[in-house]
Amino acid sequence: MTSPLRSPLERLRRRARRVLLARGIGLCLAAALASTAAAVGFDWLFHLDDSGHRGLVLLGLLLAHLVATWHWLIAPLTVPLSDLALAIRVERRFPELQDQLSSGLQFSSDVADQPLGSPRLKQRVIDSAVEALDRIDIDTVVEPRTAQRAALIASGLAALGLALTVYSPLAAETGLGRLFLLSEDQWPRQVDLKFLDSNLSPSAWDATHGVRLPAGEPLELAVANSRGVLPDDSVIEVRASQSRRRSNQLLAVQSLEHSTRSHADEPRRNVGTTLLTPPDGFDTLEFRARGGDDATPWIPLAITPPPLLESLEVVLHPPAYSGRPARQLPEGSGDIEAWIGTRAEITAVINQPIRQATLLRGDQPPLPVSIAADDRTLRASFTVETPGISDWHFSLVDRDGLTAERPERFELRGLVDRLPEIEIVEPAGNIQATPRATVHLEVTARDDLGLTGVHLVIREINASESAETRVRLHESHSGDGVLLIDHPWQLDRDELVVGTEFDFHVEAGDARDLDAPRVGRSTTRTLTIVTPSAKRDQLDTRQRMILKSLAKILARQRTARTHITFLEVQWEAVGQLRADEREILLATEVHQQQFAAQLAEVETGLARRARQLIAERFANRIDDPAATRDLDRIATDLEGLDQRELPELESALADTRRRLDDPSTIDLQDPLMEIGRWQDRVISTLQSLIEDLAPAQTHREQLGEIRGITERQQQLLNDTASRPEKTLDLPTNQLTLQQQADLRRMARQQFDLADQLDRLGQRIGPDTPADERSTSLSSDLAAAQAILHKAGTVAAMKESAGAIERNHLGEAQQAQQVILEHLSQIERSLQGNVTTDDQARLARLDRMITRVRQFTATQSVLRTDTRSANDQSAADSVRRRLENRQEILWRDTLQSVDTIGGLRLSKAQAVARRAADLMRRATDVIRQPAATTALSAQSLAIERLETLQQMLAEQRQETHATLAEERTRRSSQGLAGLFGRQDRLARRTRSLHDERQRRGRWTRPLLKQLRELVEQQQKMIEDTRAVSLPEVGKSDSERSLEEIASQMRIATASLRRRQTGTTTQRAQQQALALLDRWLGRLRAAAPQDPGSKGTPMSPS
Repeated sequence: MTSPLRSPLERLRRRARRVLLARGIGLCLAAALASTAAAVGFDWLFHLDDSGHRGLVLLGLLLAHLVATWHWLIAPLTVPLSDLALAIRVERRFPELQDQLSSGLQFSSDVADQPLGSPRLKQRVIDSAVEALDRIDIDTVVEPRTAQRAALIASGLAALGLALTVYSPLAAETGLGRLFLLSEDQWPRQVDLKFLDSNLSPSAWDATHGVRLPAGEPLELAVANSRGVLPDDSVIEVRASQSRRRSNQLLAVQSLEHSTRSHADEPRRNVGTTLLTPPDGFDTLEFRARGGDDATPWIPLAITPPPLLESLEVVLHPPAYSGRPARQLPEGSGDIEAWIGTRAEITAVINQPIRQATLLRGDQPPLPVSIAADDRTLRASFTVETPGISDWHFSLVDRDGLTAERPERFELRGLVDRLPEIEIVEPAGNIQATPRATVHLEVTARDDLGLTGVHLVIREINASESAETRVRLHESHSGDGVLLIDHPWQLDRDELVVGTEFDFHVEAGDARDLDAPRVGRSTTRTLTIVTPSAKRDQLDTRQRMILKSLAKILARQRTARTHITFLEVQWEAVGQLRADEREILLATEVHQQQFAAQLAEVETGLARRARQLIAERFANRIDDPAATRDLDRIATDLEGLDQRELPELESALADTRRRLDDPSTIDLQDPLMEIGRWQDRVISTLQSLIEDLAPAQTHREQLGEIRGITERQQQLLNDTASRPEKTLDLPTNQLTLQQQADLRRMARQQFDLADQLDRLGQRIGPDTPADERSTSLSSDLAAAQAILHKAGTVAAMKESAGAIERNHLGEAQQAQQVILEHLSQIERSLQGNVTTDDQARLARLDRMITRVRQFTATQSVLRTDTRSANDQSAADSVRRRLENRQEILWRDTLQSVDTIGGLRLSKAQAVARRAADLMRRATDVIRQPAATTALSAQSLAIERLETLQQMLAEQRQETHATLAEERTRRSSQGLAGLFGRQDRLARRTRSLHDERQRRGRWTRPLLKQLRELVEQQQKMIEDTRAVSLPEVGKSDSERSLEEIASQMRIATASLRRRQTGTTTQRAQQQALALLDRWLGRLRAAAPQDPGSKGTPMSPS
């Protein structure tokens, strides 16, 4: 009998079975769909083209599906579901049943069994369980949500698979077929690589139609993705051809350079390019492009030798205008450099027969080429037509149609006949020169085909209509190399006026003109005529700058010496140099190189500048022997440093630096001390230069300043004398405003000159003399200062300024004449050191020549005595006395070496030192029994002393000539001053005579002027007698001077008698003529410029 409890449980059992079945089917289906999708995706990602690999994946997929079916479907359905188990599950779901259902279910099976309890009680338990089941929904015990979730997952996966299949049916079909049928179908690719030609169109290359490439040439490849952007990992792979391939190993892999390109009107596209360079040693290869999920087929690449030049001959025929013969280039040389119009004939031999050839030149049309019967010899010709640089080459096609992509190219340079290139090297810029100067011109000229002639072209700037003056500097030139021209341009024209300016340049004609004559010219320079005093001041300023530069270099040299001293102390104390001290040593080496360049560099060094100043003083006839000697000393000493001390110092520094870098070096103390010794010698030379030359330079500057004051005072005197006579001595209130302003301006100028002279007088004061030359300078300064104070020149200037301001011009003019005389006396006093210095030098040379003669005589006697003692085998005491006499002579000679050094005679000093060394050698060996060595040394010493005596005599002759020249110059300067003063007196006499004739009587102002004339003419007589003439014309000099003074006395006497007419003026003119004659004789006697012979500035 069926228990009322079993029927609900049976229904519950069937419901549970249905839920398990639905859940199992859903999960198995979801697992199948997911694993299939994963396998297909794996194959899509990794392209399992091997069917065996895909078979393994399919086998794993089936095994996984079987496991899932057993786990989720078969195993759950085979598990038995008893009534008691279901009852327990129901009681868990409904806890309020409290085991009623399981108890009722047990009692329902043995309700009539008496031993186990009362049947009535059992039935009551069963009824209670039935009532409890009626109160609950037993179907809720089995939840259908797990089955629904599995069905939902399976449905979702099925829907997704269906969507993917609909989206890409081909991919779904390919993937399922490759997985379950193991088909060989390939996946659809996202990348489709194509090789492109030059037009960016797909290339015809494939596995059958490959590429032929000339040997040694790269292959330009372009790759694109026809389905989109080229992948970043796209590459070109190269391998050997199948006939030579032993493995699939790649020979080369080259990446592609991505860019965006377009052709014609097509849209721009992404393209990868590269130059494929085939590996050496292969005549056949294969290559392909690979990128993304695609790779092109392997394309054959055949490498064949291209047609190349085997030999080349080029013959050039220059144009007729060049005048050059034909020439053949070296064998194999094809680079052509030729004039426009040159015809080139080319013969070439090719390494293989060719089918076609053309000659290409730059961007010009191709030229035909003649091919000989052997199909290898080519002949062609062309004419150089365009200037500039291009190239030419043969375009060759062999019998197989192969063309060398990069043929051998040759340079083609067309030359144009350029204008001549002219450069004025010296002077380097605009210059100033005196009217009688010689301007040294250094010119370089060059032209590619030749020059017809080189000319100096001069034009006066100041003249309104100034014609050019042409001076031929050189005849025609062939054009080979650079033409160097040195030309002394002689100004030497008395009519040149200070302030005149000239433009000058150098020009040359082209010898190979095609059309109109062509002329090349240099840059234009300007020459300004200045007074000798202005030029002297300019040269003095430049000389002062040299001394200042020497002082700066000396200060820096002392700093460098201090650094080396610090390094010596550091090494002596520690035995090593720190890093910063190593840098100090390196910096000192650099600084020493800079000092050497500043002192003695060939083009810009101070020695070169000193030599240039000497030449410029000589060219401008600026006679200042003291300044010239100073400059010569600067140049000589600096050149001596450049030859001895500076190279040794640089070598010592370099050696120390190398030792410092050498780890095996133990001691640097000696090298550092060696550097210090050479630095001390450089410092000593520079310090001696500055100390010796600074006082003379200061004196020279003061002399230049007094000259400037004199010139300005002379100009002011001329301005005063040129004032209108009708305004003389008028009260200032009767003058116009402009006339009053002019007077105040002149008075201001006179005051300024007084202040300048006062300041100069305060600076003039002799210091304590340090040597003979300084003593001379000090005495001259003292004399100048005495003249300045005694004459009261500054006060006279101020009084003259007051007279000018009050319009008392006659009084001012007379005072200015006196002031000029005082200034001239001061100038002559300051110039006195020239002759004094030369006289002192001459005296020292005379004393030194006498001493050298004595040394020579003494050494000759000693040599005779030594020979006699050697012949007679003299006793030791005799030899000892000879030794003492020789030692005394050696020490006296050694002392004279320093004296000669004081005369700044470096070569003579070297000879004297050599003689002293020989005497020292004779002293050391004279006591030996066989004194042949002593006799030899004594003979050589005598020869050196005779050479020294000759050198000193030549120097004395030169100094004597300089002294005579200076005396002549000073005499000429004195006579020139007298001539100017007498000329002004003569002009004033004529003016006074004309004014007297116009007025008809002597007025008070005229008488006042007459008295001034008498006084000045009388002063001229005294000054003329005081002139000291040189020995030139000494026989009649006194008579001539007395004749000049006699004419002046006649003029003075006539003026005292108020006679300003013919007698007075004739006497004054006669005095002027005599003065001019003497000036001419002195100028003719003055030393001439060795380069004075030359072309004058103008053909006057």
